[in-house]
Amino acid sequence: MDYQLPQAQGSLSSDGVAELSSGFSVEDQDSNSGYQRVREAAGYIDAGTETYSTLIKVSGGDAVEFLDRVFPGKLSYLQPYCALSTPVLDDKIKLIDFVQVLNLDDHFLILGSHSQKSKLIDFLQSHQAATEAVEICVQDEQLTSFIIEGPYAWKVAKDLVGGEVIGLRYLHAMDFELAESKAICLRGGITGEYGYRFILDKNALGPLLEELDAHPDFRPVPVSAQEIQVLAHETRIPVFGVTVMEGDCPIEMGIRYTLDFRKENYLYAEQLRNRCNEVSRSLVGFVIPGEGGEEIGQEPGTQIFFNGVPVGDFRYTSFSPMLGKQFGFAFLRNELAFPGVKQLVDPSKGRSIETTSTPFFETKSMHIVAE
Repeated sequence: MDYQLPQAQGSLSSDGVAELSSGFSVEDQDSNSGYQRVREAAGYIDAGTETYSTLIKVSGGDAVEFLDRVFPGKLSYLQPYCALSTPVLDDKIKLIDFVQVLNLDDHFLILGSHSQKSKLIDFLQSHQAATEAVEICVQDEQLTSFIIEGPYAWKVAKDLVGGEVIGLRYLHAMDFELAESKAICLRGGITGEYGYRFILDKNALGPLLEELDAHPDFRPVPVSAQEIQVLAHETRIPVFGVTVMEGDCPIEMGIRYTLDFRKENYLYAEQLRNRCNEVSRSLVGFVIPGEGGEEIGQEPGTQIFFNGVPVGDFRYTSFSPMLGKQFGFAFLRNELAFPGVKQLVDPSKGRSIETTSTPFFETKSMHIVAE
C-alpha cells in the first residue's frame, strides 16, 4: 500500500524526494523496538490524518461510475466492505499518489498520502463533471487512523472488535461500535504480517488507546519511520515517497496488478495502453551477498553497472535485521530484471549485488493461523 512516511527519521523534502537516513543494525533491534514487536508479536503504526494519511469521502448516485472512470483499478468490481489499491495517474501516466479505496456501501473512502492531499483533491474535483451526482468531502477533521501489525495482531484485534474479526479476509472490512460511535476495522497492512487498520472518530481514539495499553499481548511500542521503511520493503510493499514516488510510471514499479488495461471508460485508457509498450526497465529486489557487511548507502538514482555498462540505478537500500544483510530495490533493464543476476556492481564500493525474488522472506504470520 500506499503508506506515507512520517516526517521524522525518513522524511520527504519539499519536492517530494525521499531524504533517507542511514540503515540500522541488528544490535539496534531489541525486544522493545518497534521493528521487533511487529515481526514477533504486535506493534502500533500511526497512520493519523494530522501528518501521515488523508481520508476522503466520495458519495452520491454517480460515485461508482465516477471513481471507475478516474482510477485505473477495477473499481466497478469492488464489493461493499472491500478495499483495493490503485494508483492515481496524470495524463502522462505518471503517479500522483498510490491509494486504497474502501467501499462502505453508501459511500467510498479514499485512503491517500498526506503529502499528496491537495493534489489528490484537485485531481478528483477537476475530473468531476457538473452533471455528476458526486460529493467529495475530506474527513481529516473528523476521522483518524492507525494500524496494528504483527503475527499476533489478530489477538489484539479480536479483543478490541470481537471474534468476528478473525473471519475477515484480506482487504475486507467491518463496522464496530466504539465510544458510542461507529468505527471501521480493515484487514490489511504494510509489513506482510497480520495487519488491521482502524478508522475511527478522533474523539474515540483515546478510549481505544486506553484499551490497547491494558492489553496483555500488546505493548504500545511506536514504530519509527525508518523501521516502517524496512518492514514494508522486506515484503515488497510499496512506501509512497521511497520506493514509489510522485512522477513514477506504475508499470515499471511492479504494481501493474493494480491496473485494468481493458477498461474503456478510464479517462486515460489509450495513454495507459500505449505507455505499457514503452517501458524498458523494471524495479527489482536485490541483496548484497554475505552476512552483514558495509552499508551501501547509495542515493536514489546512483547508477549500477553490468560488465562495465550502466544498466540501471538504485531506488532504495537499507539493512534487514531478518536477512542479516543489506537489501534494497533498483531499476534494471528488462533483460536483466529477474532473480539470480549476480554480476551487478556498485561502482563506488566495488561490491556486487545479486537480484532476488520478493518478498525477501516468509513472515512469521504466514505460519500462524488466527483462531
